[in-house]
Amino acid sequence: MTSLSLPTAPLGTLKMSSHPRAGPADGGTSMLIRMEGDQSWNDDTNLVVVFSTRLRRVPVRATVGGIWPGEEKLRKRERSGCVCSFVSPQWGSNEIVAVQLVVNKVEAGASTFTFYKAVAITSVSPPTCRASLTTEIILRGDNIPPPTPGATKCVVRVLDEGGRDVGEKLEG
Repeated sequence: MTSLSLPTAPLGTLKMSSHPRAGPADGGTSMLIRMEGDQSWNDDTNLVVVFSTRLRRVPVRATVGGIWPGEEKLRKRERSGCVCSFVSPQWGSNEIVAVQLVVNKVEAGASTFTFYKAVAITSVSPPTCRASLTTEIILRGDNIPPPTPGATKCVVRVLDEGGRDVGEKLEG
């Protein structure tokens, strides 16, 4: 087995976080990485994100800029770091993989990402209910994950009769 190590250089102390932390194995998840603790990012910076396991490496190109969840403005470069955006590759299986940010051919930080098979809902019971009432809804389908331990919220997308999204309702 061949091992590939990326050179490390003094990029300063970086704090890296990624969003979201999971997505479908079919790929196509719009993702962001926030890097803090460095001031050298600009539009010409060569950013590559590598999704990998011991047996597989899939690099994808990233670009400087993106809107971090909970923030309204586009962040490109700030005094303390930047946000970059990219799209997850097709992976094909349920798996937790390493996500490495490579800046100008130097590894700058790492995180993880969980690929999962897409959920396919086969039935909803009851088929309709009033949005103003508290109603138990039963979903049946394939690849439905178990509830997250300690979860306190459920987001329900409300659709009109034509299937158009008319908003969301948070349940606590």
